[in-house]
Amino acid sequence: MKRSGFTLVELIITIVMGGIIFLAMGSQFVAESRFRAALKNEISALEEARLAINHMARTMRFAVPSTVTITSGGNYSIVLGAEIEGGHISSVPGRSPVSYRRYAADNTLEYILSGGAPAVIASNITDFNCTWDNTKSELTIKLTTEVKGERNYLETKIRALGP
Repeated sequence: MKRSGFTLVELIITIVMGGIIFLAMGSQFVAESRFRAALKNEISALEEARLAINHMARTMRFAVPSTVTITSGGNYSIVLGAEIEGGHISSVPGRSPVSYRRYAADNTLEYILSGGAPAVIASNITDFNCTWDNTKSELTIKLTTEVKGERNYLETKIRALGP
């Protein structure tokens, strides 16, 4: 007499194999979502640094060359300061003192306009360097970001157009 259906052993083997396949697919999904999250964090840090360096370039382009200063010390690894000529910042007419500084305790880059409160314009900035070439009225700005041990560098040169 022929019976139709599955034996208990066949059912157990099928369930175990299905579980193994399900666990393999699940672990692949978890690994992919972790990779995407890490990539998103790195891209976000780079985008933030790029926006910060563009902000600095737009602002410092109108610096009065004789007022550009680069100092360091205290809680700030470096402070870049200058006076911006001609009301190029809409909220402040005439000459406006501005400065950028990297706060070493939390790796943030801050922007200060006319002695006001500092505004954070970027995070994850592990290094901020500036050099001023007085003969060319040229400012070189370098930013370094680091996310999970991966360092990225951004650099720009700005020619001051102030009087």
